[in-house]
Amino acid sequence: MSQRQGITTTPQLVARGFSLVELVVAAAIIAMVGAGTLAAIAFFEQTTVDSSNQKAAKNLLTNVIDQAHSTFTEDLEEFNSDINDGNDSLDATSRGITANAYINPVLGDADRFSGQNPECAIESADLTNKTFTLDSDCPLSVYSGLDVLNSISEPAPIHIIGAQSICAVHRVTSASRTFHLCPDSDACDDVTASTDCIPVDSGSVVVGSEVLIPRYLIRESETSNTGDPISYLVESAGVTGPSQVTLVVEDDYYDSFENTEFTDACAGGTCRVPVQENVSRSINPDRKIRVESDSLAAYSQNITLTVTASELDGDPALGRLTVTTGDDFLADSDSNDHILTIQGTLITLNETLETLAFTGNSGVFEDIDINVAMSFGSLQQTTGSDAEDVAGDIRLEVFPNCGCETEGRTAVTFRLGKWSDSLGEFIDQPSDGLPLDITTVALQRSEDHKTFYGYGQSCIGMSGTCTGSTKQQTIAEDDAIALFLYEYTHDDADEFDKFSMFFFDDAYNNNCAVTEAESGSSTWNAIQTGVGTWDDDVNQPDGALVRWGCYAEIEMQNIPQRTPKNPFIKPESSGGEGGDFATTATYTGNSLDATVASWGRVNTDSANGGRSDGFILNLPVATADSGLDTYTVNGNPRFIVNEYNSLQSWRIRSIRQPSDYTDGNCPATLPDEQSDEMAWLDRGDNSKVAIPQHLWDSSLSNNTNELIWSNSTNAVELRVQTAKTCPNPAIFN
Repeated sequence: MSQRQGITTTPQLVARGFSLVELVVAAAIIAMVGAGTLAAIAFFEQTTVDSSNQKAAKNLLTNVIDQAHSTFTEDLEEFNSDINDGNDSLDATSRGITANAYINPVLGDADRFSGQNPECAIESADLTNKTFTLDSDCPLSVYSGLDVLNSISEPAPIHIIGAQSICAVHRVTSASRTFHLCPDSDACDDVTASTDCIPVDSGSVVVGSEVLIPRYLIRESETSNTGDPISYLVESAGVTGPSQVTLVVEDDYYDSFENTEFTDACAGGTCRVPVQENVSRSINPDRKIRVESDSLAAYSQNITLTVTASELDGDPALGRLTVTTGDDFLADSDSNDHILTIQGTLITLNETLETLAFTGNSGVFEDIDINVAMSFGSLQQTTGSDAEDVAGDIRLEVFPNCGCETEGRTAVTFRLGKWSDSLGEFIDQPSDGLPLDITTVALQRSEDHKTFYGYGQSCIGMSGTCTGSTKQQTIAEDDAIALFLYEYTHDDADEFDKFSMFFFDDAYNNNCAVTEAESGSSTWNAIQTGVGTWDDDVNQPDGALVRWGCYAEIEMQNIPQRTPKNPFIKPESSGGEGGDFATTATYTGNSLDATVASWGRVNTDSANGGRSDGFILNLPVATADSGLDTYTVNGNPRFIVNEYNSLQSWRIRSIRQPSDYTDGNCPATLPDEQSDEMAWLDRGDNSKVAIPQHLWDSSLSNNTNELIWSNSTNAVELRVQTAKTCPNPAIFN
């Protein structure tokens, strides 16, 4: 008997007449009473079949993983001592093998792996001949300890981390450090030996993959390298501490998302993944987020991963984390869209994690943090104190999905819903899909705001002059509020008038009532017909017009103060009506309450009459070069329609998508949005854009004006903090 670093290399007697199952149980018992650090161990069973080829074809992965798992706490001498001395549960009457059984070291304690990094790694593989070679750092004793394979056909379990199965090694060529999967000669057919146990990536062998060699084998011979193997003992790569299960995000993770258009994934020290609102994006395409382990137990016991998407302030992200699910993939066990929970063994877990994707909500394009955390389930006892269970946050930059719109346009979100002043927020109506976030882009023109509004000029899309109205009649619409942003691109633009918001009510040549008979019997009738209400007693006691037939009472919040600069641009030419909102009584602060606008037909004797009113509100920003996200008022501009008598729908400039056009493609030249109906979202596209909710929910009562107004999608908020320019779509490729 010789000693090597205090550990015997002579085979030690196990017990006479014990079956493999009993050896497994005995080892488990020893592990349970042992003290000290823990390391995962698996048992590899020899199954008796008729021929060597059949032996090579047996289900090795099932045997090595499912036969038993335990813990191995002692070195070889202590292990032998516990088995052979005074253990009454092991007796000579046990069935099974007939000869003595001995523990033989292959690596043993002397050649344990260094730290948590096994010295044995795959150097190359020949998938045709079904061989693989280890690098020169692997101890020579690995090859000599398994020379028994050259004389018998019982395969040894060799586990290459990252592979789908355990290798069934039948022969070893020590001189070339080569392991052979075929029992008799190389290049045998797949039925006899599979190369699934050799990890590949995109068809190429993963060089450097760690290899776990059996630490000990049990066989029926006391003589070195002779006798049939009965069982192999394979333990993890840990030396003194528990096995490690580590969550990895590679340092070059963001490189996967760089391309010719997006080469600055980490510009300015802020790394990020470009994603689009409402478009699913794979965020782990190259498996650079994964779980690694030097423990075989990780390949058979569950690990739990929790992925969380959060806004930068920690609030839940408005988006969805998903993975592929099905027979080969794990399902998300968490019902929250922004949280993903998957549980499974290491290989399945990593394959599922490779399909990880994020989809941002429509109208939401803010930076998102993705946090990946791991818990170990049944692996807790085999996970060391230094194991990584949280990966660094992954930063996503969510861009607007601008579809067909031109790169460089200002995109921003309109939030549409039912506002509650008492709560100070939109009322949550999830069953109705409200509040609704709508991505819009600003119309960019070099005309100043008043010229574009075109008070009293020749109507666009109509013949004649729009008397007392805006010329933009392809934007205005009957019985609707048209709302859009305008970006003044001329060199004269400054921080005060670069951006503005346009508000049109109804359309020219409207059918607003001019008599009580036209207005009908109720407000609901007036809304359904769009004619509004008229009161002869109010409007004609002395022949003067007091209020037009159509009207709305509008509240404004978070708008610029009246002084020192008027927040409203006066669109009328000299001699006009003076502007509904520009002449409103003086106010201070950033709100304007209960402002009434009314409109109606100008000439009651002519069919070609009617007014389309509106206003233009300045949206001042920090500088003339600043974006809309620097809006200088503390809060998002908000417009609330508290009362109305003819309005049916909001009409909002939206993003044009390829699906909007008949061939499913963006036109080579986009039509001007002023005349392109695809650029505008109204009730014809989405019923929830209706102002009175009765138009899409017949269960609501409309018996009184209060019930009509209280059941309304009554507010639009411009969420300036989302403002970004439309990106080059190539950054998402």
